[in-house]
Amino acid sequence: MDVFEVPFALLTFLGLVAIAPVWFWYINNFQTVDSLSPESTFLVNITFPLLALLYLASWLEGGPA
Repeated sequence: MDVFEVPFALLTFLGLVAIAPVWFWYINNFQTVDSLSPESTFLVNITFPLLALLYLASWLEGGPA
C-alpha cells in the first residue's frame, strides 16, 4: 500500500466499523429476517463477513512493489 492510500484505507475502515452495529441490529431485530427461508437466512448472515473479507483482500497487494 502506498503512503497516499492510507487516508482512503482509514476512511473505508471507519465506514465498515460504522455500518457493523446497524447491520447486526437489523439482522437480529427485524421480523422479516426471521421469516425467511434457511437459504436466504444463510445469505443474510454471511453477507457482512464476506464484505469484511473483501475489504481486507482489496488492500492486499501481491507481487513485487
